[in-house]
Amino acid sequence: SNVIYADAIQAAKGDHVIIKPKETKPEWSNWRWCEHSSGLAGWISLSVLDVHANEAILKEDYDAKEVSVHSGDIVAVLKEDNGWCYVRRNDGEIGWIPAECLHAEDIKKTPVWLSWSSGKDSAFALIELSKHPKYAVTKLFTVVTGEFERVSMHSTRIELLNRQAEMLNLPLETVVLPFPCSNEEYEQQMLKLINKAKSENITTMAFGDLYLEDVRSYRVTKLDGTGIGQLASVWKIIWRSSSVDGRRPILLCKKGYSGGCLIA
Repeated sequence: SNVIYADAIQAAKGDHVIIKPKETKPEWSNWRWCEHSSGLAGWISLSVLDVHANEAILKEDYDAKEVSVHSGDIVAVLKEDNGWCYVRRNDGEIGWIPAECLHAEDIKKTPVWLSWSSGKDSAFALIELSKHPKYAVTKLFTVVTGEFERVSMHSTRIELLNRQAEMLNLPLETVVLPFPCSNEEYEQQMLKLINKAKSENITTMAFGDLYLEDVRSYRVTKLDGTGIGQLASVWKIIWRSSSVDGRRPILLCKKGYSGGCLIA
């Protein structure tokens, strides 16, 4: 799991800890070395401590676990605190890394899950979001039909879908629907996805809708009150050429053609 400290201090909101004096470098001036009743000890940021002399009460749940990252890794920043960032790696591992490991302009970006249909419009949305100063796509999600093992929207095979996510270096969340599937069942499965996103501190989902007002309105209605906002990054943007930022869409032929005849 590449965890640096397996026995890092963990504490729940309301827990009491003892603050111990410890020589520190200037960059640790806003952190305190604390001991928990569990026997674990470690650094805790002053931002989550209600300090009373040499004791403190946790104002929120806290885990001091650190994780390893490599240059080029994509992570979701869940929190920034006194020179450190609490991040989620693509493999789901969560922990702290020094903020200096990240590009400064990326730290403040809001993590976003992008609806990935496997088609060109969602690819267009991903390109646009990759240039956005406020948002960073950290995961793709796709609705698939389990019986056929294909994307429900475009009938793309799951093997190709997984390959797309792999090439994009983004984790993929699939919503598996039965066949046939009622709208009620669809909405139940999507609600499970929304709850999972919220459990991972996601507040925004993005969609590649271009012109379908009724589809967009439906999503707005269903997301209202869930705590998840909708981001339409390419809404009513006109495709003025066959390329976007030098990238040309690659389409998969659904039928063959030879000698003036279509081949199924």
